[in-house]
Amino acid sequence: MVDEDELVYIARSRHTPFNSTSVRLGERVPIFCTAGGRLWLASLPEAECETVLQRITREQRTPYTVTDIASLMEKIAQVRRQGYATIEQEFEIGMLVLAVPLTDREGTWWGALSLTSHQSRTSLEALCRDHLDLLYSAQAMLVG
Repeated sequence: MVDEDELVYIARSRHTPFNSTSVRLGERVPIFCTAGGRLWLASLPEAECETVLQRITREQRTPYTVTDIASLMEKIAQVRRQGYATIEQEFEIGMLVLAVPLTDREGTWWGALSLTSHQSRTSLEALCRDHLDLLYSAQAMLVG
């Protein structure tokens, strides 16, 4: 969920030994460099999305973090087109994330369902290929 321009993790399940030091239950993380945050930004009208990006601090968390507004707007437009978000080492070195939106019956965004792995275990392409359909199935059960 989003609260005051930050994404807040309200549930988490650990299945693998990948131990992110940055993502804990209740943790508040930036919206611009997280898959869930980009899904939320993609749910906004384009002008409102750009206003939010201008308002927030866009810290360079890793060498791969995209911080400039034009590039972020392009990435968010891609999220809108494809219906899911991916992050590759922008939030934390080695971290790969795939996320799908959670919406109410009217299509209003209320959260995201994400899967995190490490680049030593898989590639972003393989993560999408192997798990996107599973995330969509779980999404359907949660939104149902």
